[in-house]
Amino acid sequence: MRRWAAPVISILLIAGCTSEGDRPEATSRPDTTPRGGTLRVAIPPFTEFTVDLDPQSSYFGGEWGLFRCCLLRTLYSYSGKPTEEGGGEPRPDLAIGPPVVSADGLTWTFRLKQGLRYAPPFEDTPITAPDVVRALERDARIKAGPDDYSFYFSAISGFDDYEAGEADSIAGLETPDDRTLVVRLERLTGDLAYRFAMPATAPIPPGAADGHDEDYGRFVVASGPYMIAGSEGLDFSVPPDEQEPAEGFVPAVLTEGGATQELGSLVLVSNPSWDPDTDRLRAAYVDRIEVTIGLDREEIARRVNTAELDFVFAASSPFDQVARYQDNPALERRVFVHPFEAFYSVTMNLAVPPFDDVHVRRAVALAIDRAALVELLSEPPYGPFGQSWGEVATHMATDAFEGRLLRAFDPYPYDPEAAREEMRGSVYDRTGDGRCDARACRNVQVLVMDEGVIPEQARAIGEDLAELGIEVTLQAYPWWRFFNLIHDPRNHIAMGIAYPWGQDYPDGGGWFTLFERSDGLEGWWNQSSLGATPAELRGWGYQVTSVPGVDDRLQACLGLRGVSRTQCWAELDQYLTTEVVSRVPFMFFEHAQVVSERVVAYSFDQFTALPALDRIALAPGSS
Repeated sequence: MRRWAAPVISILLIAGCTSEGDRPEATSRPDTTPRGGTLRVAIPPFTEFTVDLDPQSSYFGGEWGLFRCCLLRTLYSYSGKPTEEGGGEPRPDLAIGPPVVSADGLTWTFRLKQGLRYAPPFEDTPITAPDVVRALERDARIKAGPDDYSFYFSAISGFDDYEAGEADSIAGLETPDDRTLVVRLERLTGDLAYRFAMPATAPIPPGAADGHDEDYGRFVVASGPYMIAGSEGLDFSVPPDEQEPAEGFVPAVLTEGGATQELGSLVLVSNPSWDPDTDRLRAAYVDRIEVTIGLDREEIARRVNTAELDFVFAASSPFDQVARYQDNPALERRVFVHPFEAFYSVTMNLAVPPFDDVHVRRAVALAIDRAALVELLSEPPYGPFGQSWGEVATHMATDAFEGRLLRAFDPYPYDPEAAREEMRGSVYDRTGDGRCDARACRNVQVLVMDEGVIPEQARAIGEDLAELGIEVTLQAYPWWRFFNLIHDPRNHIAMGIAYPWGQDYPDGGGWFTLFERSDGLEGWWNQSSLGATPAELRGWGYQVTSVPGVDDRLQACLGLRGVSRTQCWAELDQYLTTEVVSRVPFMFFEHAQVVSERVVAYSFDQFTALPALDRIALAPGSS
């Protein structure tokens, strides 16, 4: 994700963690929003999500939504509001305010608030700086597999050594006292506050995670306004294999394809240790939250209509339900639509001809009718994973963390004639007629995610590419097989339709880093061989010997803050879109939510792109 610089960094952080972030969320007027009641939501069966409440291994928006709103506090967090209300800015949570940052930008000092305590059975245990260190050590140690995101903390001195088992502690983490955390960095990392808002950094009390490398999600100790029902009965004094998990969490049992075998459930109740005077970010309007896990989407929609459930969580409401409510003046107030900060793209492998030629890649970008692809979202079987609302994507990243600098940037409008002209500049158009006439353009193997409307979109893309002489063979696989295949560079996947991507946090560091940096090449998210070395290409069996990379630009941006950082992301976006063209983004999603008649206050959490459960309020008397 970024650019060059070695700036002198002041004691102020970033826009969201400066003086604005240190002020109370509340205004002078009292909050008259109704309190109390039981919020009832349901999570449909999709992907491998059965609710993993282990903060060091969970890597899914629904889980992060439950952490932010309810279960866990971190040094910095978010207000559970949309971007236009400041919801994308990290603000002090456990921290008193902004950190003190050294002149060279490599030492950050955080101070924790006084009077913070955990939920039962650790209600008498204060939250301290060593507890944050314990969380980071666990994050490095448990190695959560392909969804592990410990790389976000590798900039901390000694983190990688500890992760590799070459050190007994993380040298760059110091706790001179219980309320002070000093972080020493190997390289400039201007978004450290965003990273310390990720759930993996939430404090862990002494002994709570011992012996629970595989199942801490069933024993997680809360620090937020809610805890798992029955947590007070957890007994950490007995050996870990004899401990019984909290009764309020029963994971769903899903098939490999994501179908529900057994429904799961999660019940959250008020945490008696939580002090709202120390928490300016969470409203915690309801007393209790009940989550049904694995319920069919259509059944969820039916129950929302009858107020048996209040809304679907971790997915948009079905297209037909949203459309029906929007068309009814009596119901339209119960529909909320917000930008999702996620897109789908066509990926091209820079090491597979003809996509090793940038002229071909640009021609592909000009040839695809993106507006027609977005229109297909509104037709059965509707969008992938229940996301049926969106808009055309014209460049590589969301406007939210680029200061809207590229809001009018559209270098590849649908233009078949311009596409053919671009193809004429390619070595694969030997006759100069604007069509690829080389063998590399025959029988191009295209991997297609068989989910929702994506196969229909793939067929439309194939028709567009045929006008350029690129003849594709579409191979559709279920989502889990699609990801397994496209993540392995040895498979020589020429093109993928359609790869989804969303932010890890609302900054370019949480967007570009994974899918554009070279160390994400194998088993991660870089599907285009971008940044691969000649030795790697040779080892994977490619004939192409070199491909472009952007690691230097990414690292340069990571070292910046403020306006310079925003500008850097926009420039990187432009470079990736016009000079590299490793992918063609074609649609940004919007989150469309229908709520029950019981909901009287609603808020959208821009960090997780989901409803902010702590800011949902119910009509008085809702049990």
